[in-house]
Amino acid sequence: MAGAASINVRAGIVWQHDWSVSAPPSFGLADLETDVPLVFGPEGGILVEARSPTSKPLFVRFDAAGSVGWSVELPSAGTLAMIATADGGAYLLPYDYATVQLIRLDATGAKAWSRPVPGERIAVAGSGRVASSGTDWLTVLDAASGDVVWQRRINEDPFYNDDALSLVADPGGNLYVTTGVHHDAQSGIRTIKFDAAGNEQWNVVVASAMRAEIVAVAGNILYERIDGGLRAVRIGDGSIAWNVSIDSSATVLASGGGASEPIVIDATSARRLAADTGQARWTKMLSPSFGLATIVGGKLVATKASQIVAIDATTGLDAWATTLPATDSYGNPLSLQGFGALNGDLFFTVGRAQGTYSNAPLFLRRIHASSGAFDVATAIPSVQQETRAGSVAESSDHAISVFAAPRANAVDLQVRRIDADTGNVAWQLTDTVDDFGGTGVFYPSWGIVLAEHAGKAAATTTLGIARTAHRDCGSRCTTSITAHACGVHC
Repeated sequence: MAGAASINVRAGIVWQHDWSVSAPPSFGLADLETDVPLVFGPEGGILVEARSPTSKPLFVRFDAAGSVGWSVELPSAGTLAMIATADGGAYLLPYDYATVQLIRLDATGAKAWSRPVPGERIAVAGSGRVASSGTDWLTVLDAASGDVVWQRRINEDPFYNDDALSLVADPGGNLYVTTGVHHDAQSGIRTIKFDAAGNEQWNVVVASAMRAEIVAVAGNILYERIDGGLRAVRIGDGSIAWNVSIDSSATVLASGGGASEPIVIDATSARRLAADTGQARWTKMLSPSFGLATIVGGKLVATKASQIVAIDATTGLDAWATTLPATDSYGNPLSLQGFGALNGDLFFTVGRAQGTYSNAPLFLRRIHASSGAFDVATAIPSVQQETRAGSVAESSDHAISVFAAPRANAVDLQVRRIDADTGNVAWQLTDTVDDFGGTGVFYPSWGIVLAEHAGKAAATTTLGIARTAHRDCGSRCTTSITAHACGVHC
């Protein structure tokens, strides 16, 4: 019996056009409330979860000078937590609707490892380790390999999923985690201390409490806000050193330095509390109240009406005030989002266009910590990112493509005819869109539709523009009956 002949056909890529563009990253309102779009590195750098023109998460790491160290696109539904590490790398905790992954990126942005974890919070846990806490488990992993070092259950009732509210590590590698307690016998907030080996040191429940946040661990005290109070917990045995009432909407910061103490900011005042007694070391009345606030190099830096102000965190005395930028460089009303860590005498402020835009120009400026003066403004660096595109091939000899090339304050919409055999561009028609119908200029979320029919190629977008070109020469089609360069009428 004769055997059937076999044919081995191997297809190869003849040519390829990548739908990517080098453009400044956008930074708008997070798509989901759980997203964490911005964190600062201890060396003065920044990690931003931006959005590509295709709405994919684009993680961009800036160094302390504002240069891009790396950028990485990682498709996900959102990001629960991020850490910008001192070496220029990062830990990311992205999630989809089935799993949560803890990802370690090195100083070049390359993925060192990725592990599924039952986690919602992450913290660097001493030298060479990273910790993740979730509704049921606290997991400690080796920072170099991602291997699990130890794992402990933090939910004592397996029939209830308690919320992981807070996770903090101290310099010795001890971990402190707060969880919600919801079961028949008891409800409230549980705070647990584990040593570096995973041994539970103490476990304290505040009955009926609903909200908890560990502010900081400094010296032998853990500062923790519980509902409308701030308490100091002795890290040796979990006993309470003091407890003071604070406004439920107050901001609580750690003063930093060798003797870090809590600073409480509410609508009318800012006050520093003594570590041993909880009594006010200083109080500063505020009118108007502070907005965004953080500690930078021993100063309390905050927005206040139309100013950025600094207060000496030790004495409570005014250090400086500078005018808050009202708009970014493109005329968008500006919303500041954070202040970074000190590098020399400089620290970053980061912002975005005010409003609900999911894609908007990123605002980056450095401030001199000694005087409040803004450093020289520099352009936002561009990064490679995937963009909106489409193509049709109604004929065997060519394809028509449409490609969006975003810039800092505009989008170039490019329609091209591409030779099917060589990939060469026969013609290109470019339209620049710089007015998107909103307040100022911003990157909107938008789409492209492309079609070819009766010798013409047409592209339309949700930006509100439509363009039609002759298929063979690329000339624009209008109501004129004048023939195009190729001798054919529209």
